Amino acid sequence: MKNNDKNMIIMIQSASGKRRHAIWAAVSTLFAVAQFRMIMLIIGQDYGASINAALGVVRGLPHWRVYQSRVLGPWMVEALSPFFNDFTSAHVFYTIALTAIAGWLVLALTRRRFGDPASWGAFLLFHLLFIFLLNKPWLYAWDHSGIIIFILFIYFVLSEKDWRWFTALFSVAIFNRESAFYIALWMVLDPTIKAMLDRARPRLAMPLAGLLCLGLGLEVVDQLRERLLVREIGPDLFNMPDMAGKSFHNQWDLNLAFLRQITTHFSLSFEILIPLFLLAVLGLATVLAWRDPRRYLGLALTYGVVVASMFVAAALQETRVMLELVPFLAMGVWALRKEA
Repeated sequence: MKNNDKNMIIMIQSASGKRRHAIWAAVSTLFAVAQFRMIMLIIGQDYGASINAALGVVRGLPHWRVYQSRVLGPWMVEALSPFFNDFTSAHVFYTIALTAIAGWLVLALTRRRFGDPASWGAFLLFHLLFIFLLNKPWLYAWDHSGIIIFILFIYFVLSEKDWRWFTALFSVAIFNRESAFYIALWMVLDPTIKAMLDRARPRLAMPLAGLLCLGLGLEVVDQLRERLLVREIGPDLFNMPDMAGKSFHNQWDLNLAFLRQITTHFSLSFEILIPLFLLAVLGLATVLAWRDPRRYLGLALTYGVVVASMFVAAALQETRVMLELVPFLAMGVWALRKEA
């Protein structure tokens, strides 16, 4: 093939790629605006309280001490504020922009791994699950950034990136939410399981980086809470003085009562779908691990820990806490299809 022909093909492919990404950006933005409309319909005026919660983190006045280390989203909104009238307007832009970016990433990264039909399927599933998990009264800034972090995490796992990619992702994620520790956990579990299955010595770079992330991450979280906290306002705001100063909120009793209620007083309500959603996550993880344990057992165990920890550290009725599970379902189901 002549050089002129090769150059022509490259130019055509480049133009096609740019057109594809422009379409993805337009569709993702349109869906993001629609999602914000759904937020307003479902959460309504209560969403203002979530915006105030983000502003509280910026000012060192979070609802709870544990929120003070979740600075990534609130600080991003604060950085945008000079370009808007106020923090609230910047937060609205932030919400729409990050939802659009998340949708674009699902399209681009799923296509890279599984092709065109899978990319649009993952995109639609992502937005349907996002709507499904919208619920009053809370939807925080770190929930939106957490979705993007875990889209990248799933893609890195599917693409078998090396330890440097996961370490870089953790270095950002730790400033967003404590769920970053699940990334570090996978970094330790995955190479260890592969070494056991291969009956070989593990490659040390990934697990050592994971352990380092765990140790330094704990210190980062503690320092952010100690140095940035002015006063937690939740004890007075919600009349819960017994929660003051705590570094961990044990939600086990609350979740146990919630599960007991929906199982003993069965009704076709939204609440009955919450355990079904978690079972779907565990089911996908289990089947992936069964079909290709070397590749997916570490991921399956990590998501088993994620689901189990939610019963202790998160209020299941606040379905926003499950938004970081959406990328695993939206993209992982296509990995299941590939392994079939």
